[in-house]
Amino acid sequence: GIPIGLQMPYFAQGVTNANSDGSSANASVKVQQQQLQNTIASLTGNPVNVNAMPAAAPAGSGNDAARCKPGGKLPLVVYMDCDEESLSDYQCVLRQQIELFEANREDVQWNAQGRNKAIVLGQVGIRCRHCARLPTWSRARGAVYYSATLDGLYQAAQNMAKNHLCNHCRLIPEDTKRQLMGLRDCKRRAAGGKKYWAEGARVLGVVQLENGLRFRPKEKKKKEPSA
Repeated sequence: GIPIGLQMPYFAQGVTNANSDGSSANASVKVQQQQLQNTIASLTGNPVNVNAMPAAAPAGSGNDAARCKPGGKLPLVVYMDCDEESLSDYQCVLRQQIELFEANREDVQWNAQGRNKAIVLGQVGIRCRHCARLPTWSRARGAVYYSATLDGLYQAAQNMAKNHLCNHCRLIPEDTKRQLMGLRDCKRRAAGGKKYWAEGARVLGVVQLENGLRFRPKEKKKKEPSA
């Protein structure tokens, strides 16, 4: 794997691994982790140990009730510990700054930068974690992107890094910004970039539909037949 000595950003420290309802990670998540491990191995040719769950958004970062609607899914950070086995240092730091989220009514009213197609309620996009607590209308340019496809997430994130995180974002810590810009200037191409971003999103529960990306709905528990 690629050696890396990166500090997690302040907002990712101490984040617990839990589902949106606050329960511990269950068996289905372990299956998803195994799927990602197999995917990474097929993309890079190297076996990977998946040691960490994706981090949920930290408690208290914005209005949790608003963040959770309409599908009941809290935002998820795209970064995972196994990223370091397959991606460049630059991509790893970038992924620590970005979260997947569901568009709410306010998001629908304020279209993302450069989009011609309207956003729909519940559509999944990516946004800057630092600006997520701000009202949609007050976020700096390029803080939110909606990709129509899973494969498009990679380029959307690169655009966010260039146009927002390294330029217009007012809330990113200066040391994190300097680190990102320094790694950007000396970054090298890593295997599996676009495919890795797509497969990672799938593991986080994102599916591609005709009207954009969505979080996979929770499976309803089957009732046990009465004796």
